[in-house]
Amino acid sequence: MPLLTISSGHHHVADTIGYELDDLFDCEKIELLSSIYGKGELAVSHAYLSWIKNGPAFYSNVYKRLTKSHKENNFSHKFYQKLFLKSTRQIIAKKQPDLIICTHALPSYLVNHLKADGEINIPIVNVYTDYFINNLWGRTAVDLHLVPDEEFRDELIQDGVAQQKILTSGIPVNRHVTPVARNTHPLKKKQYRVLLTGGNQGAGHIFDFIKAIHPSGRVHYSVLCGKNYRLLSQIKALENKHITTYPYIDSKVEMNDMYEHSDAIITKPGGVTLAESLMKRLPIFINDCLPGQEEYNLNYLKNHGLGFCLNVEIEVENQILSKLDDPFYFNDLQEQIQLYHQRIESVDYSTLFTELIEQNRKFGHLKLSYGER
Repeated sequence: MPLLTISSGHHHVADTIGYELDDLFDCEKIELLSSIYGKGELAVSHAYLSWIKNGPAFYSNVYKRLTKSHKENNFSHKFYQKLFLKSTRQIIAKKQPDLIICTHALPSYLVNHLKADGEINIPIVNVYTDYFINNLWGRTAVDLHLVPDEEFRDELIQDGVAQQKILTSGIPVNRHVTPVARNTHPLKKKQYRVLLTGGNQGAGHIFDFIKAIHPSGRVHYSVLCGKNYRLLSQIKALENKHITTYPYIDSKVEMNDMYEHSDAIITKPGGVTLAESLMKRLPIFINDCLPGQEEYNLNYLKNHGLGFCLNVEIEVENQILSKLDDPFYFNDLQEQIQLYHQRIESVDYSTLFTELIEQNRKFGHLKLSYGER
């Protein structure tokens, strides 16, 4: 259960888990708003994207108040219940699921509320898609939490969640994005290949950023334009031989190939993009940040030494080359990435969720041995 139909990390993670479960389970992705309001969801999505684009500071302030302030939560939670609870109840009654997996906080809050009130007795799994857990996510009646790193396990325990209900799975990454070893520095390549992405919607200020790069020839930029075809045309019109543009890439096999042929990535800090980049052990350069959860993702990245923030006010390519040419930076970065991977537990989703369903049928409540190891 993601929220909006717009392509996002919530959908990518839902699709990744659905792919893993496909052989044993009949999976259906229910996007809450369009299920309730039909085409009206498109207007909501458009308004949401416009708000982020035209009022980022205001959006950021509202997001932080709603996700951190308990006073604001009391009001907003009642508002969400009035808008969505009845329809959520009807969706569950119609679908009769054996398991509910939430990749967005709002559906998690709603099904957690129904279960805490005794209206349903279905296993609920929270799968977090950012390096941040806001206060809207359901906690008390959720059976399993798949968190992105150990610090979030500790955060949930402080909120009263039992330790055995938490697995440090990392943000789920499609199996076609395969692990890679980068143990040695590439020793001052004549030319590096750098992947530049702004998210599936082509959001952010990518064109202004590209115009400010002034490529010297030591870096070739592969620019993922997402579904922003205007951006694609604008960059092509520059006719720069050091820049190659790509439209939206749906195939994870193709994306894996893009990662494999890149020496680094320039991106905004979306949770799934960061998780995939860490899987490929790529140096991560942050050039832009959308308000809201990406701000928290950026803080996580900086706190763990897993990325570098570019200063767009000074020569960008020199900043990139100063890091890529530096074996000490490369080695320190790879050490931090290795520590990150050591904190992540391997998860067999089919086995784990089968156990959840079977134990719920047998006992009516969770006794999860998987998470007790």
